[in-house]
Amino acid sequence: MINELLPSGYNPWEGIIRKGAKTAVVGGKSVGKSFFMLQLGMCLSQGAEFLGYPMEKAGVLYINAETLKKPLETRIFEMGKTLGLICDADSGFTLLNTKGRYVPIDELVTKLIESGERGFGCVMIDPVWHFVPGDEGNTADMDVLSSELDRLCEALDCSVIFSHTSRGGLASRCAGTVIDLTMTEDAGDAGNLFGRTEGPIKYRMAVKTDGVLGEIPGEVYFDYPVFGRK
Repeated sequence: MINELLPSGYNPWEGIIRKGAKTAVVGGKSVGKSFFMLQLGMCLSQGAEFLGYPMEKAGVLYINAETLKKPLETRIFEMGKTLGLICDADSGFTLLNTKGRYVPIDELVTKLIESGERGFGCVMIDPVWHFVPGDEGNTADMDVLSSELDRLCEALDCSVIFSHTSRGGLASRCAGTVIDLTMTEDAGDAGNLFGRTEGPIKYRMAVKTDGVLGEIPGEVYFDYPVFGRK
C-alpha cells in the first residue's frame, strides 16, 4: 500500500501525450477503468481539466473493445452533458469500435498506420488485453506488444494509453506511467455499480511515473457518470 501523497504542485497527467509515452490504467475487474479512460480521453480532446489538473489538448483516437455501441454512446452523451463537453470527431475525439471482433495487435497497428489518418496526439485502447498476443506471463509475447505500441507511437507521432486488469506483467513492462484505481469501500454488485445513483464511490488513486510514486491528494470519487476529486 502507498502511504505517500504526490508532491505538492505535481501534475500526474503532464507528459502522458508526449510522443512515445505509454500509460497504463490498471485496477480490478469492474472497478471503473472504462469510465476513467473515457473521461480522460474526452478531457484530453478538449484540453479540459481532469480531476482538477490541467490537461494539454490533443486529438484522441479511442479504441473501444469492451462496451457495446449503444451503451457506449449513452455513456459518452451523459458524461459530456455532465462535464459540459461535446465529444465527436469534429471536436478531436474519434471513436473506433472493435467490440466483438478479435484483432491481433500487429494487425491493428498496421491497419491504423495504413489508414492514413493522422493528427492524433493520443491513441487510447480499452482494454488492451483484447489485442494481446499469446500469454501475458510470457516475456517474448509482452515484448511483441510493447514493440507494436512503440511502432504505433512512431508512425502516428503519438502517445498510447491503455487499460488492463492486471497490475503486474504487461502494465509494468509496457508502460512508463501506471495509474492504479482501487475502491476504498464495498460498492456491492460490481456489475451494477456504474448505473447506481445513490451517491459517490470513494477511490484511492496511485500514480507511478518518472521515478515518482504516490497517491493523488484529496478525495477521488465516482458519482455517475463521472470521476471527480475534492
